[in-house]
Amino acid sequence: MTYREVARKLTALGCTELRRKGGGSHRKWHNPTTNCATVLPDWSGRDLKVGTVRGAVRQLGIEWSAFDKAKSWNVMSEKRRFSRKQRRRAWKAPSSL
Repeated sequence: MTYREVARKLTALGCTELRRKGGGSHRKWHNPTTNCATVLPDWSGRDLKVGTVRGAVRQLGIEWSAFDKAKSWNVMSEKRRFSRKQRRRAWKAPSSL
């Protein structure tokens, strides 16, 4: 499971990502209902280990079954997707008159 999938599920469960003050490959998450926080590594496209994700979910005070059932899609995936050709046509500058 990638960081993006985990982030979408945590957001669906009501958790928020806290702002980072500097660079780094880890991001801090907060669960407002339990007032708990944890840190998750953001390794771009690499998969996170299941134990790491389970530990973070446990630290946030969320049951694994609830996390596992949470949806990992976002609002943008519901919108109509255009092909690359259609996007180019839409953004192409109008010809001069």
